[in-house]
Amino acid sequence: MYQEQQIYHIFKVRIEKQYYRIKRIFTDEEFDRVMELVHWRMPFNICAYHFLSGNPPVCTNPVVNALPEIDYSIEKLFSESVHGELKVRDKNRKQCRTVYKKWKHFVIAQDDIGNGEYGKLLPIDSSHTLMSDLKPSPITLKDAQKYVQKYHRHNDAPHGHKFSIALFSESEEEPVGVVIASIPKSRILAKDRYTLEINRCCTNSYYENVCSKLYSLAIKAGKSMGYRKFITYTLETESGASLRAVGFSPDQTVPASTGWNTPSRPRKQPTKFPEERKIRWILNT
Repeated sequence: MYQEQQIYHIFKVRIEKQYYRIKRIFTDEEFDRVMELVHWRMPFNICAYHFLSGNPPVCTNPVVNALPEIDYSIEKLFSESVHGELKVRDKNRKQCRTVYKKWKHFVIAQDDIGNGEYGKLLPIDSSHTLMSDLKPSPITLKDAQKYVQKYHRHNDAPHGHKFSIALFSESEEEPVGVVIASIPKSRILAKDRYTLEINRCCTNSYYENVCSKLYSLAIKAGKSMGYRKFITYTLETESGASLRAVGFSPDQTVPASTGWNTPSRPRKQPTKFPEERKIRWILNT
């Protein structure tokens, strides 16, 4: 039985030197609606393949079908305009571009031709980082704990704090980073009453220099409260570049953690804790 053919569309995106196909297949009406979001100006590094098929659509092009597939919403990317000023820095080309649209780990930024009105798709990765005017704000322990529990790579959120600070970008609903400061866990270090431990710094890796900005804010707040010495820890495999940038120096290597649960003081074992040696860093002011 003859089935009427319809036009369908597949978006392809170029990331570095590799093309990927977007998982979703668009009808003609859906494609028109998506393209109207960018005024029919297809950004560089994005293209579309058009084909005829019955319903449900089946793409028979072997080249298109051979492309690796990603589950990403082009429609949301095209519709998510940036609030405030946001730039992306290309570390390889040493260029900064204005960002027009952003959704998750992709942006459409100013292109290289004319006034850049078509835009260019770029991934947010180790070669492309976001730059924004970040605003500090106090944050409750509960909200800081939720952020750390959700995003920290190897540590649970602490149970208490002296204070917590968040950094916000107008382009994000959530903070781009959180720092939590408290009295030192080590009883020996806590004796002098003038030492503050920065025991969590958790950030959105898409943005530049968030760690160093959070450490600077925590130090400034701590000094205003009378603290004179600041300590924090990194894993032995971490570079500590953000700490050096604000004046910390490595103090000593600390044995790997086995958690806080001991026979003498039974405690609930954390779900995440590092199983490698750590480096303690110190800043005297």
